[in-house]
Amino acid sequence: MSTIGFIGAGNMGLPLIKVVCKKVDATQVVACDHHPERLAALVEEKGLVMADTAAQVAEQSEFVVVGIKPHAITGLLEDIAPALKAACAEGRTPVLCSLAAGYSLKEFDRVLGGLGLILPIVRLMPNSGVGIGEGVCLFAANSRIEATDLERLMGFFEAAGLCEAVDEDTLARSIPIFSCSPAYVYMFIESLADAGSELGLERDLAMRLAAQAVKGSAANVLESDKHVAALRDEICTPRGMTITATNRMEKAGFRSAVIEGALAAYEHSKNMLD
Repeated sequence: MSTIGFIGAGNMGLPLIKVVCKKVDATQVVACDHHPERLAALVEEKGLVMADTAAQVAEQSEFVVVGIKPHAITGLLEDIAPALKAACAEGRTPVLCSLAAGYSLKEFDRVLGGLGLILPIVRLMPNSGVGIGEGVCLFAANSRIEATDLERLMGFFEAAGLCEAVDEDTLARSIPIFSCSPAYVYMFIESLADAGSELGLERDLAMRLAAQAVKGSAANVLESDKHVAALRDEICTPRGMTITATNRMEKAGFRSAVIEGALAAYEHSKNMLD
């Protein structure tokens, strides 16, 4: 019997498996993927258990983490339903966890109910920073999970960074802000480096300067009790370079572009199963 199992070891699944292996003995972690070579290093180094099928993961695990695309989840649930039923028949009720954006707790209940299953379900949403311990993981659970089980599950992911339990609506509205946003920040860093190159800086130096400045600014926001507008004002001296730059960015639509992009991501999440 494994403590936690992963179905899928893609861009989000694999970093989370590595995170969990920092908190749980890897021999208590089982995983499967269509590309088993993704797991080979963890099997060799940590003793991770690799399963041949998703059904094996489902039958062997107390917590089953589904890390596949939303459109494929219904088919997967149909495939692993017999294994989940077998676990329940033995007196073990697995907690089903999903990494998929756009696949709601209500949809899980609908599909599982049609398969004769009633399970505790948790939506787990990470971002790309989890791989270096500087990420975010939000958890939204249905009413059937025991508080102790949710606390235990969240504990497995402590090494990922910030972990918080929220209601499902909050999770859905937060995804464009913390899960999609690393891509926005990468674009910003790249744009700053492009400007540095145009000003004659070596490309690698420009990239390091931009990335470190963003890292330090984010840390300052988290550690300071000041509003971000106050922090900005502190470095925007009258008639200075910084206020000149920010005013030009405002004229170019910088702030509205960020807001509109995040809102568009949220609207798109409502149609991911279509």
